[in-house]
Amino acid sequence: MSDIEDRIFTMEDEVKDLTPTFIIYGQEGCGKTTFVSYAPGLFYIDVEDGRSSITKTPNRPKVFKPDGIDDLAEIYLYLKSNPDKYESVAIDTVTELESWFLEESIRRQCKKDPNKDPDRATQDDYGRAAQRMKKMGRKFRSLDVYTFFIAHTREDKDESTGIISKGPAVMPSVMKTLNGFVDFIFYMGLDDEGNRSILTQPTNTFRAKHRIGELPRVIELGSDFENCRIDKVLNMIEKTKTKKGDE
Repeated sequence: MSDIEDRIFTMEDEVKDLTPTFIIYGQEGCGKTTFVSYAPGLFYIDVEDGRSSITKTPNRPKVFKPDGIDDLAEIYLYLKSNPDKYESVAIDTVTELESWFLEESIRRQCKKDPNKDPDRATQDDYGRAAQRMKKMGRKFRSLDVYTFFIAHTREDKDESTGIISKGPAVMPSVMKTLNGFVDFIFYMGLDDEGNRSILTQPTNTFRAKHRIGELPRVIELGSDFENCRIDKVLNMIEKTKTKKGDE
């Protein structure tokens, strides 16, 4: 009973008091890491060795390069135990992290079954990896900081219509879970002239959403990396949080 009492807290007064969670996805090289590197007080989890892309920016976030999956649990506990140390956390990318979980699942099963093919993933392997990904996402979502899950792009074709839809490159069951608890899904596009933009609302082709504040359907970022920054978008969200939250 005493543990329950310790965990009870007063509900936030307004939606503006909540800290949003984001999925940022797009093709390789479009500027996702640079964009997120401008998050305030950032703790950057470099799963994919992507930090070289932000050496050209003035930002120098604190970086952690995990050696494996077990490090993720340690990072979560560290951040949970130091709630005021960072304002933001980014995992770059969850696409690569998912492959880590899948490889770990295969390794574990190979230890149990010497006849298992280590180069072939079964449905059970995918299922176990998906469950661990969902658990990881929920834990980092619970941190009282801006949380950014960076992902590559996945294309899926509807065989009946031929329409190709694009979304974050994670397993469908993982995406369904993440979609339920993140506040924003942003697609970052890059045109032939090097201009970047953020899609904030869904189309027939792209998955996107925002549930807090008011944002334009497309946020134009231009070609200058100094304008490709999440802090400007966060300011837009902060200024309009109560508008959409009151609907």
